[in-house]
Amino acid sequence: MRRSAYETALLIVVIVVRSGQNRARISAKTVRILSGRRNLQASFMTAVATETLDLGYAFFSIAVGGFGCIQVQALETAKAVTAKARLTAQERNDLSGGKLDFDGLEKEILEPDSEDSGDDQDD
Repeated sequence: MRRSAYETALLIVVIVVRSGQNRARISAKTVRILSGRRNLQASFMTAVATETLDLGYAFFSIAVGGFGCIQVQALETAKAVTAKARLTAQERNDLSGGKLDFDGLEKEILEPDSEDSGDDQDD
């Protein structure tokens, strides 16, 4: 039986809550079982993500395959990061002037060993 996006989202949140964790990886197979669907269409998965968000959880696909689900409330205690603390004065000026080097930023995150680790604390 094919379940609605809401029913699928509710089942996803239930298994995460019952796991005792505030975040979890969920396989595509598990989502197919919970949804009663053989194929997980993008439009259906978008609807499921919207419904899980309404239930207080963020649901998204992850690079290793399958999906991630995290309780949004868990992020409320996460340390905030700010552009003022993490972008240089030159980068902020370039950003507002429309000439920021996005290729350099991409290289920084894709090749983190070539840059400072950024362990300083934000205020």
